[in-house]
Amino acid sequence: MDPSNGPEPCVVCGDNATGFHYRAMTCEGCKGFFRRSVQKKLEYTCKFNGRCSVADKQNRNSCQKCRFDRCIKGGMARDCEFSAPFPLLHTSCLLA
Repeated sequence: MDPSNGPEPCVVCGDNATGFHYRAMTCEGCKGFFRRSVQKKLEYTCKFNGRCSVADKQNRNSCQKCRFDRCIKGGMARDCEFSAPFPLLHTSCLLA
């Protein structure tokens, strides 16, 4: 993350990323969405066979299945979700 070039985009929705979360550069919204999805073991379905446009901030909430798929394709890792109070102690999740 190079602050001289301005904020980097979230790999999921293109909003301003706040840092690496679950091994991917994401915004707070996508970080929270991914965390809740993994913690609750949620399964989503897409009404349009995975063709939804969730690649921007305005539409990222339009389809949870396509958003979660973009999280995975963007490099977010399920194994970085811990129940421990200090997940940053797990350094494998800090490495991209």
